[in-house]
Amino acid sequence: MSNSVSVYIEYYVKKSVVYQYEKQMENVLDLLTELGAANLQWYVSPKADNLYVEQFHLPTEAYFHALKKLRVSNENHIIKELNQYIEGGVESITFLACKKCS
Repeated sequence: MSNSVSVYIEYYVKKSVVYQYEKQMENVLDLLTELGAANLQWYVSPKADNLYVEQFHLPTEAYFHALKKLRVSNENHIIKELNQYIEGGVESITFLACKKCS
């Protein structure tokens, strides 16, 4: 897995729909696994209200770019439902892919 990337996805969830968001994330985590994600972690910040972070590994940068494209679109019904819960819409999602230095 030397070409693998660690992926971080960060966004705020609307306060009024946190429960629905968390239920939908169960489907999103399953979808991410189907799309090649491994070592999935899902966090909420204890200091910033409703700030959520997803962290996982993907096999290549190409997987990251494809996943990023999917996450900002409404082509997939699971992602479409998730996107409606994000404060500021898909434009406010932060994506970061990192490779190991050595």
